[in-house]
Formats: sequence, structure tokens, C-alpha cells
Amino acid sequence: MGYPCWRRRWLSGMAVLSALITGCAMAAPDSGVGRQLIIMTWSEYTHPDHVAAFEAETGVTVRFVYYKSDTHRDRMVGETHGRGVDLMVVEGSKLAVYRKRDWIAPISADRIPNLRHIAPRWRRAYPAAETHAVPYFWGTLGIIYRRDLVAEPILSWHHFYTPDDPTLIGRMVLIQDPIEVVGTALLALGSSFGATDPAALDRAAELLQAHRPYVHSDNYLNLDEESAVVRGDVHVAMMYSGDGLVVQSHHPELVYVTPEDGTVLWIDYWCLARHAQAPDLAVRFIDFINEPSRAAEAAQYFHYPTPNQAAEMLLPASFRGDPQVYPPEDLIEMSERFETPDPRSLRRRNEIYSRIYDAGPAPQ
Repeated sequence: MGYPCWRRRWLSGMAVLSALITGCAMAAPDSGVGRQLIIMTWSEYTHPDHVAAFEAETGVTVRFVYYKSDTHRDRMVGETHGRGVDLMVVEGSKLAVYRKRDWIAPISADRIPNLRHIAPRWRRAYPAAETHAVPYFWGTLGIIYRRDLVAEPILSWHHFYTPDDPTLIGRMVLIQDPIEVVGTALLALGSSFGATDPAALDRAAELLQAHRPYVHSDNYLNLDEESAVVRGDVHVAMMYSGDGLVVQSHHPELVYVTPEDGTVLWIDYWCLARHAQAPDLAVRFIDFINEPSRAAEAAQYFHYPTPNQAAEMLLPASFRGDPQVYPPEDLIEMSERFETPDPRSLRRRNEIYSRIYDAGPAPQ
């Protein structure tokens, strides 16, 4: 893939976000010419043509602050109290926390006419979703691997965490998120992704510690032709469903799978920052990208299911019928919905992750 016009607007890290906060404080919110819309989201998660079209229609500049994990986003938002950005993409399980901490503002449905196209199932999936958020994409967490570089197919979390293949030492990638890493280790052990039992968490910690030598990094892989799994530096990785299908298109030996021992269903939402400097532009952007033809284009571009029902009607039957994009209903029902653990369990997951992965490179 690769989006040169998009990457010119790439802002990343707390230093740049702090600069944006300072700039926003000095700028007049309704100054007209030179206005900016600042969006915090994942890298390569907004259709570049739609961004360009919105800029052309409004005369504004869209800028991005990218995060590399939900934990990274939470940290940046917490340190700035949500200042410095107008829109942010937030995973559904965090919406209630963001509302409680007053980091996001209510979104009035009458300001987003295209909201009528969004399926109620996704609008009501989480507390605060219907009042403070607009669904963007949904999907699952899975595994991508190079079948020419592994001894046997990796079809489950159990096999992912117990590979029994010395050629995979230092060749596997995780996601930098304690909830997801510990959760998938729990699935590998036959427990629930959201298990809170201390004994189950201890067993997951032991499994992750034993697996540590296999870990190349916990940095989310790029999605273009230079991705480490395309080059072959990485042989196996955790990856979100749509991203897996994008990367898979870059090499004939790449395979993306939804693990046989279960997975987690996630939903991403657009949220209006409480201290947005351009709230009118923010809600206009949400409405703009939810115009059905654009939402359908974005779904096909990113290989993710759209919650926009009118857009779904515009999708090719082959796309709607692809089980790697739209999981079968029985798999959706089997998957656990992504939830934030209770504070004690979350602290335990963070402690496990920090002790194992923040201590420097693993012995190999």
C-alpha cells in the first residue's frame, strides 16, 4: 500500500501533540482560512481519497496524530486530557471511561444526517456508544503467517504461543496491548479472553514468559510492501482482520486466519473530543465519510465490515460473502466482545505485560 499524500500529514508522539495543544490555544476557533481538523487514529486507517475530497470541499487541512496501540492512545489522551485533537478513534470498551473522564463530548444525531444508515446493533453495542460515538469499523483479532517459512500452519492461539519450532525464535510479533496479549494467552489455555481469576492470569503469565524468546517485537506491523512479514523478517504476527487481508495481498505465501480456539470482536468508534477546536468540522467529517458510497469504498479499501447498512447494499456480493471480511454469524456469536477488565485485573495484565516485554530483548 503506501499513501505518500497522507504521510505528509503524519504527526506522532507527545511532543508533537503538545505543540498542537499550544497552537490550538493561540488560534481562533472560527478563523476561517487556515483552519485545521486534527484527528487521532491508527496509521493507515482513513481513506486518503476521502480526506483529500473533504479538504477540497471545506478548504481545511486535515492533520493526523497516530497511535500504535489502544494503550498508547489512552496514555496520550490522559496526559493531555483530550486537548489538541478534534476527533479520535476509540475502541468501544473504552467509551464509558472516556465519557466519565470528560474526554469526549456528546454527538447530536441531528448534526449527522448519515447516522440514520448505521445499524442499531453497533450503535448500542457499548455504554455511551449511542450518545457519544459513531461506529466506524468492526472486526476480529487473528494471526497472519508466512506458510513458506513455518513448519506447519498456525491456526490457533494455542499453536501461536506454543510453536515448538526453533526457526520462529525472534520471528513473531505481538500487539502492544496488555489486554489483547494476555487475553489471547488465556484463550490459548482454554480460558476466557476476559478471565479475571488470579490463577488463570498466573498461568497466562507463565505461558507468555516461556514464549518470550520467540517475540521479535510488539510494534504493530506496517501494512505495505515493506512490512516485515512481507520481507520475511517476521514469520508470524498478531493482526486485526482487515489489516491481515491487506498485508496478505502483498505476498502469495501469506495466510490470515481467525484462530480455531476463539477470538475477540472489536468495534471502533469516532468520538468528538471534549476540547475540540473545530467541533463543527469534526461532525461534518463523520457525516462526510458515512455517505453510503464513501463508506462502501472505505470498507473495500480496508477490508473491514462496515456498520453502515446503506453502504453494505452497495458492496459486491463477493465482498459481503467473504468470511474473512464478514465472519459467519456463528463465529461472531462465539467471539467474545472486547471489554476492559476490572481495575484489579487490568493492573495485573499491565504488570504481566510490563515485566515480560518491557525488560529489553529476550534471550535467543
